[in-house]
Amino acid sequence: MKRILIRVDADEYIGMGHFMRSLALAQECKRVGYQPVFVMSKKCTQAELILEDEGMRIKYLNAGIGSVNDARKVVCLAEALSAGWIVLDGYCFGAEYQKTLKKAGLYLLCIDDYGHASNYYADIIVNQNLTASEKFYCKRKPYSKLLLGTRYVLLRSDFLSWKSHKRVIRTTANRLLVTMGGSDPRNSTTKVIKALLRLKTSMLKVKVVVGALNPNYDKLSRLAVNKIMPLEIIRDSRNMPQLMAWADIAISAAGSTCWELAFMKLPAVVIVTAGNQKKNAEKLGYEDVAINLGEEYKVAIGDISSSVEALMNSYSRRKKMLMKGRSLVGGDGAKKVVKEMLSLVIKTTLMV
Repeated sequence: MKRILIRVDADEYIGMGHFMRSLALAQECKRVGYQPVFVMSKKCTQAELILEDEGMRIKYLNAGIGSVNDARKVVCLAEALSAGWIVLDGYCFGAEYQKTLKKAGLYLLCIDDYGHASNYYADIIVNQNLTASEKFYCKRKPYSKLLLGTRYVLLRSDFLSWKSHKRVIRTTANRLLVTMGGSDPRNSTTKVIKALLRLKTSMLKVKVVVGALNPNYDKLSRLAVNKIMPLEIIRDSRNMPQLMAWADIAISAAGSTCWELAFMKLPAVVIVTAGNQKKNAEKLGYEDVAINLGEEYKVAIGDISSSVEALMNSYSRRKKMLMKGRSLVGGDGAKKVVKEMLSLVIKTTLMV
């Protein structure tokens, strides 16, 4: 079976976003006959558990993330496993790293967000964001193919089974999902919960998803004990599509979860929890796909409360937002990306 190496990392600082979208690509690769092997620098128990369920392997490197030594070890691993493709997802894999892999004769795909590298040597560059632009990749090799925009959003298979889901739009929304990322290093979840408690309504039902890498689970659980509204803390959920289908509104970090929310036709209030999310959140707000509250450290608790309350009471805005969201994310992004990968291999083989 053909093998493909996926070089990605996850921890409480990096979060799980890079890993989860790489997993979506890996699932499609596996469907068409590749055997994905994840390659990571740091041990991540959560990633191990997920990959075990997926029937995928994981290898660890003893090297500095993004270093030349890291790249050389990936090349050696590719040779040992007879892997032809390398997928990179992370901001540490710059020009020299990519160049090292290409010199070894490997096919290379980079999943990117904003053109972090000084030069690109990848055969394929995927940027699934609304803000994706060719100008990010002016310094790329002539052979590099760009796959830009939300038509290439990488969604995991557990979401794709919900493609025909019919969302009920209630006159007044009363089910709310909070998901601030796999690690939430700023503990934004606490601020969101405090904002919701200000609403002082027993009509609102809240489910708060706390990622496996979040160190604040116990504190959040204690904060959730109140008599104002039903508030459930869910740790390390494996059923995010079902939770999104249950909810009327979401409050989310402005990372890759935004594309899952859009696909699930779930109106959202988004908060920027990392610098690389800012431009995308602004675009989501401008397009009225979501309500963008901006950077977390600047957002007041009262701003969260008022935004949620306004959206709860606006049937028309929620309807508009969900229709725009689904128009952006159709769900076949991973298939399109893998099709390009296969086409490149066929083209190269015919040229030999």
